[in-house]
Amino acid sequence: MKPTHACASRFRHIGLLLCSLTVIETLQAQTPEDSIALTGAAWKTVETDNGLTIKSVDLRLFDSDQQIYCVEFNPQLHRLQLKQGEKRETVKRLGKKEANAEVAVNGGYFITKTKQAIANDFTKIDGVILTAGGGWGNGAIALDSAGRLHFIKNLPGVAAADSLWHTPYPNVMGAGPMLMYDNVQLIPLNYGDTKRHPRTVIGIRPDGTIILMVVDGRQEGADGMSPAELAWSCRMLDMSSALNLDGGGSSALWSRKHRVINRPSDKVAFIRIPRKVGNAVLVVPANSATN
Repeated sequence: MKPTHACASRFRHIGLLLCSLTVIETLQAQTPEDSIALTGAAWKTVETDNGLTIKSVDLRLFDSDQQIYCVEFNPQLHRLQLKQGEKRETVKRLGKKEANAEVAVNGGYFITKTKQAIANDFTKIDGVILTAGGGWGNGAIALDSAGRLHFIKNLPGVAAADSLWHTPYPNVMGAGPMLMYDNVQLIPLNYGDTKRHPRTVIGIRPDGTIILMVVDGRQEGADGMSPAELAWSCRMLDMSSALNLDGGGSSALWSRKHRVINRPSDKVAFIRIPRKVGNAVLVVPANSATN
């Protein structure tokens, strides 16, 4: 017996409902088990020295394999420094060029169709505006004259460049999306971009501790994170504000003692090749000379 039009319509509605529930379940992948897994993770210390710690962890999170690296430091003992040369270079090279640099991660987005180092988002270093455009990001990090870290969230309806142009800070790097701001998670579970990729984040805790986090991806044992998963992870790791920097094959963590610590995703054949990036965020001793 063929189903009536009403029955067929009802079946379609049921099918749509089941699909909707599946989507909701996917978006709400963060479970109590995930919270316990991340907050109770057994981190491995890679390096620790004078208020700076580098640690890593491999774990199952969001029903996926995750490999996370975190740099944590006391801003009374170390400070951040932005670095951009004339040409694109690897994070390792940018770090080694600065004699006092102890750690470096990749910075903001950049123009890929040139060998020149051209940031995609608003960038100002030592008071000189290197890129005036707004780019893709909706926020920025800024360093004041004392090297203190600030987070800037673009005003609604205001172009990114206009939001950042008049900031009084001598060093500004635009990027995004902004993941956390003043203890509020800004990326909802239903955020449009659900793809997992390698990620790089800069964040700060309520006590002032600064965090540089790199999440590996696109390889066995490291699936990467979506923006929503990344924002949730920042919140679980007690970051009050956090900004997503460039990611993908650009994501790299370098230490002067241990060289490149993570596993960048770019490769030729079976050999992993660090990507040449536009700029980097360095960690230097607090008492070292400014740029």
